[in-house]
Amino acid sequence: MGIATMCDEMSFEIVDFVGLYASFPFGDNPQHWVKLAQMFISLEDELDFRTAQVIYRKSYRQRTMNLEGSGPRKILEQFAVGELRSLYLETGRPEQHWVERSRASVSIEMGAAYFDKPPPGPVHKRFGLAGTLCIIYPYDRFQVGEPSSFQQTLVDTARKSFCELEPSYIFINAGKRTVMPGIVGSDQMFLSTRDSTPFSSFDYDIRCLTVGFYKEFIRGGFWANFLNPTHVARLGGREHILKSHPCSIVEDLGGDRLLLQVGPSPLVTSTQQSAKDYQKLRKFLRPILLETGEDMQKLQYGILGASEYERILREAPKSETLRKIRRRRF
Repeated sequence: MGIATMCDEMSFEIVDFVGLYASFPFGDNPQHWVKLAQMFISLEDELDFRTAQVIYRKSYRQRTMNLEGSGPRKILEQFAVGELRSLYLETGRPEQHWVERSRASVSIEMGAAYFDKPPPGPVHKRFGLAGTLCIIYPYDRFQVGEPSSFQQTLVDTARKSFCELEPSYIFINAGKRTVMPGIVGSDQMFLSTRDSTPFSSFDYDIRCLTVGFYKEFIRGGFWANFLNPTHVARLGGREHILKSHPCSIVEDLGGDRLLLQVGPSPLVTSTQQSAKDYQKLRKFLRPILLETGEDMQKLQYGILGASEYERILREAPKSETLRKIRRRRF
């Protein structure tokens, strides 16, 4: 990548937004998870989506398409029948600078855990494969300190999808970016703010996670945290969580699924008070937190043992699947 291109992708401006992330168990069921994406796509006018990028499952070929006047339906059908590894939809125009697009447009990215051969070993046996859904919304759809009408619709949709389709994990949180996503690859924004009021850049490290760690763990203590029955059990059970009330909103979703929400809006009025509220929740969630790459490494190390973990690290660079994914990364 040339210096001029790098400079164009860097920014001294901060782009604020609100993001939603979902992790779901992935097998031979892409059509089930297309329903998850469709529930959130339905919040928009489908014809507003102007651009799409896809990576094909078998060839790893990447293609960019103009959706003007057609919408994303055909692309979702391709994902549902297993033709695509990932798809990216955006309401912005490709000729716009990424800062302008991030501030004004909605983007939806969905990835599937397809491998040339099923990954062996105890880590994948325990957690299985995962797909991910990441959606970025403009900041101005939300209100500081109180719920906007769009926020209420978004949370209602997340609640409905979490209970009906049963993804492993969903969170919603305020986001910030200072560089184009994918340039850094890890969520440095979250790592630098997780000890106060957390923000996320919703970067590559969570958007392309293919191991189902979030069946048992969660990324952090965010604004809205949708917890599955395994999360709830590891935190002491439904009754214990309801009694402890670790944040201002604790909602029983039924079936041992809970929503833990910090305050009325992801856009806070007092950073000092919100930091206390978020850290109170984070402390309560500590038994199931998997916040960093180092946390994931320690978890795998504990499952595999030293010798097997080192062997896998040596073999990883030789993986043809991983090399193809890295070459075709958005």
